[in-house]
Amino acid sequence: MSFQPFLYGKYIILDRIAVGGMAEVFKAKAYGIRGFERLLVIKRILPHLSSDEEFVEMFIDEAKISVELNHSNICQVTDLGKIDDNFFIAMEFVNGKDLRGILKKSFITSQNLSVPQCLYIVAEVCKGLDYAHRKTNTMTGQDLGIIHRDISPQNIMVSYHGDVKIVDFGIAKTASKMHKTQAGVLKGKFGYMSPEQAEGQELDYRTDIFSVGIILFEILSGQRLFIGETDFETLEKIKNCEIPDLQSINPEISQDIQDILEKALAKHTQDRFESAMSMHQELAKVLYRDYSNFSPKDLSKQMEELFAAEIKEETENLKRSIDSIAQEDLDQLEGLGTIRIQKSSKAFENTPSKQSKVLISPKAALEEDVFIVREDPPSNLFSKLRSIILFCAIAALPLLLWNLFFKTEHVKKKEISETQPPEQQAQNVYYSYDVESSPSGAQIFVDGNVYGTTPTQIELRSDTTYNVKLSKEGYEDLLTQFTASEFENQLYYQLVPLPPEMGTILVQSQPSGASVYLNGQKRNGTTPLELQGLDKDQSYTIEVRKDGYKNRQSSLFLDLDQETISFNMKADHLEFTIQVIPKNAKVFIDGKYSRNKKITDAKDGQKYNILAKADGYETKKSTITVSQSRTSTTIELKKKDAGQGRINVSAIPWAKVIINGKEIGSTPIINQKVPVGTHNIVLQHPDFPDITKKIEVKKDQDQKIIVDMRNGS
Repeated sequence: MSFQPFLYGKYIILDRIAVGGMAEVFKAKAYGIRGFERLLVIKRILPHLSSDEEFVEMFIDEAKISVELNHSNICQVTDLGKIDDNFFIAMEFVNGKDLRGILKKSFITSQNLSVPQCLYIVAEVCKGLDYAHRKTNTMTGQDLGIIHRDISPQNIMVSYHGDVKIVDFGIAKTASKMHKTQAGVLKGKFGYMSPEQAEGQELDYRTDIFSVGIILFEILSGQRLFIGETDFETLEKIKNCEIPDLQSINPEISQDIQDILEKALAKHTQDRFESAMSMHQELAKVLYRDYSNFSPKDLSKQMEELFAAEIKEETENLKRSIDSIAQEDLDQLEGLGTIRIQKSSKAFENTPSKQSKVLISPKAALEEDVFIVREDPPSNLFSKLRSIILFCAIAALPLLLWNLFFKTEHVKKKEISETQPPEQQAQNVYYSYDVESSPSGAQIFVDGNVYGTTPTQIELRSDTTYNVKLSKEGYEDLLTQFTASEFENQLYYQLVPLPPEMGTILVQSQPSGASVYLNGQKRNGTTPLELQGLDKDQSYTIEVRKDGYKNRQSSLFLDLDQETISFNMKADHLEFTIQVIPKNAKVFIDGKYSRNKKITDAKDGQKYNILAKADGYETKKSTITVSQSRTSTTIELKKKDAGQGRINVSAIPWAKVIINGKEIGSTPIINQKVPVGTHNIVLQHPDFPDITKKIEVKKDQDQKIIVDMRNGS
């Protein structure tokens, strides 16, 4: 059976999106004057929980917190109301799927999100969280201290156009509400809690950063990080905080991504990112450095391909729902009036009868002293009209007199001629708006016209939609549309910093192969190494380390696209080698015998006394100085003088004589002096074979050699 749209206060309920144990969620449509229409979501407490004061307070807290948050990455709450004893919230409609549904569909279809798409989604979540964490009271400037406490895939929406939004601040807390949370009571989804949240400790904004880290791990790995067979086991795993190596699960993950993940998932809060914006900046740096071709349109395309069938079905269902809206419901919407009155008691005391529709505007819900009564058509309440008008006039009189006296009314009307038709009078109503931005100093453009810089106050004509642009150097232009309304008097915009200009540092060392540390963090690879994707106009500390060498460190200011820094590394302990001729010679270093003829722990610049000796050779002493450029030496010993003998050589017919490889001359050789010892004699003739003789020469003695080359004797 198809869902039949029905009138709900000032909204038309088109379809039920979901129903849980605490609330049901509807797709709805709001109508305004001159054809104004808008899709939104109505979240309504289930009837049996309307009497649960704690749950109702949590529900109202969600609206009060969310209505203060006006950011592109946070689902905006626009209304809080109560109809027939049932509270409801009206919020922005995000046409897409939650991250849990996306991961499930990706797994089923094997169309996984790419690494840059995952980084982009989490970076956008960090932007929204940072805005919420730093949000201040618009009236007092006091830090609200908002903590979401339930960051999970179910509470992250991704539209079919690639927009990322945080939803459900249902258990979020401001600083002023923290003391009301019972100690040891766990609120949130167990698998996405931080260690301190799992232990029921006091929380700060860094609990949300840990939850974001869990999501980052899950979407990059396709695995749940903390999951046990029972909730107790899950909580124990979170408390132990053992994080698997993501790179071993997904080889596409770089060390930079691994470092970001480990920092977000640090067990102790002081070791995590100092803010959600810090995590966003690190993610954005890796995203736009390592995946320079990525565009948010890639995510939009992925969503459209992944949910093509769902998009078609939802579009057809929406068209059928709108076509089936009863005309009488539309007519009744046109008949609803709005009367604003003062009430001294709290917003939900003395609830009007069921015939009246009670809606609390966002501003009124925060002040707790104003509500809006939307009356049924006059045909239904004619008998009560007179008493209501009288009551409203009396209640509003002090407020009107106060405004007239101090001239501080929000709506400023130009002089209107009584002869002007009502349509022209409506066009001449102007509203004042306080426009603020973070950071301030942004130039404001409304329909192309300059309206000064933030913070400032501007006046805009009622019931008109304006194109607003905020521009500030170093930040992305913010483009949005805004319809002037008397129920809003403050516009706040969060500007997004432009991706920083990137540069590269080439690190070289002599010798090469040194590890590189940038600002104390080790980088992948060894020298020569390019450090890419670094913010320009910043100073960096670079250190190189290599076993056996002293660490070297230097600072460099990166103002060019590429800088080079070189290190000449000095060995911490040098190895000095001594080579000796002959090889069997013995070596003594500083009086101690050295079998391997090495100084293994030599120090740069130190002197050593070397002694080398061998039998039959003269002993040699020397002093050497070890340095980076001198790590070896050669010592050649001279043979001792053993005396000489003489050789006489003759040959028939004649021969060339070679002694110990050296040519002496042709025969006859007479009284050729040679050292005492064995000598090789070779005799050569061109017509006869060579003749070789080995003789032993003794001191002061003659040796004779006579050969016949013709017969080799």
